[in-house]
Amino acid sequence: MCNKKGELLCPQGVSALGAPWHRRWCDENTERTMMQRYDLSTLAARVLTGRAVDGTLANDTDDDSLDRLDGAGLDSTSETTGVPFMAQAAERIASAIKKGKRIGIITDYDVDGASAAAVLCHYLRDVADMQLDTHIYVYVPDRLKEGFGPNENALAQLSADGVEVLFVLDCGSNAYALLGGLDDKTVVIIDHHQLWRRDWGQGGEQEQGCWLVNPHNRDITEDKPFIDACAAVLVFLFVLAVNRCLRAEGGGIDEARLRLYSGFVALAVVCDMVPMRAYNHRLAREGLRVLNSQEAQDCYSGVRALWRLCQRGGALDEDGIAFALGPRLNAGSRMGQSRYAFEVMMGGQDAQAKAESLDTLNQHRRRVQEEATQRLKDDPAAVVWDDKGAVGCIGLVAAARARMTHKPSFVFAPRSDGLWVGSARHSGQNGCDIGAWVHEATEQGVLKGGGGHAAAAGMQAQDIDQLRDFRQFIDKKMQDVTFAPAPVLVDGVLGLPLETNKPALNFALWQDLQRLRPWGRAYGQPHFMLCGVVLEYIRFMGEGKHLSCRLRAHNGRGGTVEGTVFDCHATPLGAFLEAKRGAIIDVVGVVACDSYGGYNRLRLQIEDARPVTL
Repeated sequence: MCNKKGELLCPQGVSALGAPWHRRWCDENTERTMMQRYDLSTLAARVLTGRAVDGTLANDTDDDSLDRLDGAGLDSTSETTGVPFMAQAAERIASAIKKGKRIGIITDYDVDGASAAAVLCHYLRDVADMQLDTHIYVYVPDRLKEGFGPNENALAQLSADGVEVLFVLDCGSNAYALLGGLDDKTVVIIDHHQLWRRDWGQGGEQEQGCWLVNPHNRDITEDKPFIDACAAVLVFLFVLAVNRCLRAEGGGIDEARLRLYSGFVALAVVCDMVPMRAYNHRLAREGLRVLNSQEAQDCYSGVRALWRLCQRGGALDEDGIAFALGPRLNAGSRMGQSRYAFEVMMGGQDAQAKAESLDTLNQHRRRVQEEATQRLKDDPAAVVWDDKGAVGCIGLVAAARARMTHKPSFVFAPRSDGLWVGSARHSGQNGCDIGAWVHEATEQGVLKGGGGHAAAAGMQAQDIDQLRDFRQFIDKKMQDVTFAPAPVLVDGVLGLPLETNKPALNFALWQDLQRLRPWGRAYGQPHFMLCGVVLEYIRFMGEGKHLSCRLRAHNGRGGTVEGTVFDCHATPLGAFLEAKRGAIIDVVGVVACDSYGGYNRLRLQIEDARPVTL
């Protein structure tokens, strides 16, 4: 996304959250071009321009890049020459498919790993009638007992199943010691995680029998196409490459069927929070279309059953994935059933029962998470540990603490074997890379192990002494960083409905914005500002966790609009709004639409506010 700042609308330290507000910069000539080309309103054209000038949607601003917004636009994703060893591995796997070799898959337990495995398994079933547990054997490590990545037990079980070809999906890039010497199998690792070591050697190939298909598997100076892809995107590209090899010899399946797998890719792109740009945006857009169609009932019967249990109504969109489907799919591994998400994605006769189990597990997960958050709420340290905590929920607790403090949060809980497992989260702002910190601590022996990226990391500590040492290590790192809320980039200033002196918050704008979706990381929902509104009333909802309010134009020339704030209990924003009943304020937030009984109502989901002195 273009993060270039324009006019300062609110200086740092003034708003409820203390964040500065800037108007998002965009090129006015490009904005006019977008208005004419796509028949957009001024505000919608500004939103699009502010996100496309740096190549967010495709290849910079070439003539056809923005046209892919309204089409499937998957053709460019079939070009896989930029991903190391994808073409060579695809040729080997095409040969293995023709020979009917037994295939094993070790995949991560999160939505990305489950989606990647589902894409591959559905393709193998369609192209060669390979079935689970007869031709394909899938091993999903137990999140609570085994942790992330391939392990000896997984290899032993797959070897006992007679596996000749092994895929390792969404993990394995740093498992050279385990995977590098499997001379009796063809091994293909398809992963997107950072490589902390270069054990794989130049290019990542090991004796012609093992390929590391990872965009990061290049020299640092080289261009890295698909560097923002998650594992499901890479597996989708790999399947396209394998299918081209088979089609060249009279086999393979048609493109229409291949496109149906994009629904699984959409789940992964949203849940793994990879940047929603270029190929990720196009595949997510096409995937949402597939998920909301009646196509591929054999693929999506389980996913659609789970969506019905969410009871949200309406079409499935990126918010439905992020806040309803995703938590339920991940609840299985968090609560000790790591295979459930994959099994729901494979559909079949027991898909409804598995979906119901995930829904029940998610309810349990929410209770466990809330209890852990309460136990740790009075500990201000960046590194905390909870001897009663559940390993499967520590990432969620860390994320909640990071949102509250605008600082990195590291949360540990004990595993059944006595090892302390940790998870870290941060906004990625302020120039600190928590993945690099964890890697450095591991290299220095402060931690037993760990790794990650700027905004998320996983760790292991041997005992309480290591936890204390790691707390000191992180405290020292944080002394050199100035933490502040991330700037809010405002796409436009709105008026209330019927107000004539500003662009209005209305359904024409809402419909234009829908054409630009899906939103996601690096292509975030547009933020709009309402100026000089009276906070008429507020009421708390959801046992005091959320807030609803009504905003009215102070000059009496406009109508009213409903506002909401989620998870605002005991937060600066919640306290500010409660104290400003009847006062005139400015607010910034995103436009949302609620549907009740066929009636649509716009509201502003408020993310920050500031006082106004007239």
